[in-house]
Amino acid sequence: MAGYTDPPYRELMKEFRIPVLFTEMIDSHALVHRNDKTSKMLGRRDQQLFTQIAAGTAVLADGALSVLLEEDIRGINLNMGCPAKKVVSCGGGSNLLRHPTIIRDICRNVRKRASHIPFSVKFRSGWDMTSLNFLEVGKIFEDEGVDFVILHARTRTQAFSGRAHWNHIRMLKDHLRIPVIGNGDVVSYETAKAMVDASGCDGIAIGRGVIGNPWLYLQAAAALEGDAPLKEPSIDERFRIITRHYELILDYFGSRLSTHIFRKHLVGYLKGLPGQKLVKEELFKDEALSLERLKDVLGEYFLALKTGLSLPNVAPKDLAQTA
Repeated sequence: MAGYTDPPYRELMKEFRIPVLFTEMIDSHALVHRNDKTSKMLGRRDQQLFTQIAAGTAVLADGALSVLLEEDIRGINLNMGCPAKKVVSCGGGSNLLRHPTIIRDICRNVRKRASHIPFSVKFRSGWDMTSLNFLEVGKIFEDEGVDFVILHARTRTQAFSGRAHWNHIRMLKDHLRIPVIGNGDVVSYETAKAMVDASGCDGIAIGRGVIGNPWLYLQAAAALEGDAPLKEPSIDERFRIITRHYELILDYFGSRLSTHIFRKHLVGYLKGLPGQKLVKEELFKDEALSLERLKDVLGEYFLALKTGLSLPNVAPKDLAQTA
């Protein structure tokens, strides 16, 4: 996810023992021009990391691949599902679903040049409900040597609205021999189990659902294995992960950028908790938030949640009213 799955976040996910990780979607134009900011997005070349790129033409994809192969990447993921207008207007993302010939050319070249590393593709069910072609392009992926596919079971015109069509994942699973990973609408153990039951998918890819909730990965893994749901994280565990995440961000980006980068994560971590609005206001006063300051404010806040003590300017009875 752009702006979220940066190197510090991926480092945190490794501590959760997530078996497969993806970079943010990398613009192939920026790669070819060796943009410094784009290079920083790649991060460390870990064994379970797939570098995700978007390219609208076979020529552009080939140029991006040349740069990536110099970087000793461990896996590659082609994004053929992004619905963003700026990506689609350049021919990439889900726009490629309208051009199966280009899809074939890109995949054939990637497999030929990167035969030594795992290769995956993420795509959607089709451009719209009148042009569903996930079975056709899925077969292209299999024929051209893609190791596994991830189907976001929505169309491009749906973007992230409506319900994901998990039956499309089932149909694709029945159509292909390679593993099919399901994506779309997994936000809890219950929805992960429902996807597995409905689709028979070989794995679950999770995006927006983990913003502020990295424990969702563990719940999805339990659902895949047929295990019972895990307990919700304790207050102490939330505190540990939030502060650890910020520590990783500070180490990677430095104090000047880290506060701004962390804000969106903190909003996710605190979403739905009583009294969180005041806590965010207190923390967001600092343009350069220190780790010590974060620990102090969150420590006081979480202690109040655990014991019923009052927050600054908030009585215990008001906690449930200020979420």
